[in-house]
Amino acid sequence: FKDITFENNSAKRGGVIYINTNTDTTVDSCTFSSNKSTEWGGAIYVNNGSLTIKDSEFFSNKCTTTNNYGAGAIYVHCIGSTVSIDNTLFDGHYGYNGGAIRGNKVKSIKITGSTFSNNEGFQYGGAIALAGGTVADKFIVSGSTFVNNISGGTTNGGGAIYLSGDYNEVPEIINSVFHGNSTSK
Repeated sequence: FKDITFENNSAKRGGVIYINTNTDTTVDSCTFSSNKSTEWGGAIYVNNGSLTIKDSEFFSNKCTTTNNYGAGAIYVHCIGSTVSIDNTLFDGHYGYNGGAIRGNKVKSIKITGSTFSNNEGFQYGGAIALAGGTVADKFIVSGSTFVNNISGGTTNGGGAIYLSGDYNEVPEIINSVFHGNSTSK
């Protein structure tokens, strides 16, 4: 996908894109705005696939579920899934767990040079939530900014990032800025 605007789309899983079983997908210079799902990823759902995002923008996407299977922009699931995000903006998303991104039992997530602002995770992870069993072989955030994200924090928290579970490698957060992130509890 290159130079495409996705706006006001909806689906049960992945409001715009559903990536399933061993599919490699690249999103380059795209905009995702006001998309929604009732489960798993207001804009994109990755189920055992590979997703690369670069130079893109995500605005006001949401997942309306009231259980663990919701992320405002992107939900990533299954041990074989990998995600790489570079120079991308995530602003104003809402999800039950993970305002912008939720990962569950994934192989790797790498985020570089990206901004997460004004996202809300109803329960935990204002911007990003990773949880569930062996969560990730690798989770790296580098040169990124997290500002004014919030989690409801009724049972947990993580105004910007929530990490839970077992990691095969120590999660790395390098040369990044966190400002004004909070939990409401």
